[in-house]
Amino acid sequence: DIRLLPEGDVMLVAPSGFVVGIERKTVADFLASIADGRLDGQVARGCTTYGLFIIALEGTWSILNQDAYDGPEKDPKGPFIKAGGRKRAWRASSFWAKLLSIQRQNANLYLLPTPSKDGTAQLVKALSRHIAAWPSDGKACALTSTSVSAAASAEGT
Repeated sequence: DIRLLPEGDVMLVAPSGFVVGIERKTVADFLASIADGRLDGQVARGCTTYGLFIIALEGTWSILNQDAYDGPEKDPKGPFIKAGGRKRAWRASSFWAKLLSIQRQNANLYLLPTPSKDGTAQLVKALSRHIAAWPSDGKACALTSTSVSAAASAEGT
């Protein structure tokens, strides 16, 4: 079933009626969403709309020492984040603080890293198998890397 979703990019519905929403974000887009204020609204809407809201954080990032950052916003408090092939003037401590903050404020939010769009597709496939047994109240929706990995392995991914 393909349709426009109220929030997110993918919606999975368990046989029990429990609904999971998934928002795909590259690491670079995630950082931009924090900077321009979109992220908080997207998270709030996703967590209100779905029983469980997942942000699939696509791609890789690395922490750079101050010496490696040559942008105009040099700051001795580095290190900085490198995402999407670009160095960004984001302190690693700010990045982690934001991740922890939105996770703490939203009990039904998971931030799950994936290496790429294909990795996110594998995650969605694994989740679709995993949620089949969830009850409608979502209380048994303990999502762990082990349970998702097991579901992905069962799919042969």
